[in-house]
Amino acid sequence: MGNAELLQSLYAQDPKGGYWYKIWTGMRGIGKELVFSSLMAGSIIVHNASNQDIQVFVSKYSNSNGGDSWFALKAGQSDSWSRNNWEVVAFKKNDDSERAGVYTATNKMITFRSFGDIQVHD
Repeated sequence: MGNAELLQSLYAQDPKGGYWYKIWTGMRGIGKELVFSSLMAGSIIVHNASNQDIQVFVSKYSNSNGGDSWFALKAGQSDSWSRNNWEVVAFKKNDDSERAGVYTATNKMITFRSFGDIQVHD
């Protein structure tokens, strides 16, 4: 299955000018309700596209009320964090034997495939 079959995009229309803007591109199967409610407030969505359960950390530089603990993310699962600016998104194995991460702006989707393959999508 090619990338074009795996990715989908969501668009929002500017109410004043009628222009359409891409607000999210991500993997099929992720609930649009999660995407819309998260992106409108400012967030980072993380999708675990690997076949292993992992731990995810999202810094809280832009949201002091947000949590910055490690959270379990099962294989195939997605979650979102409410953030308003650049943040660190880190991943680790459950036994803490391997870690990796990215520094990203908000309203992005981070896809974790492996510790050597972490992608940031607009």
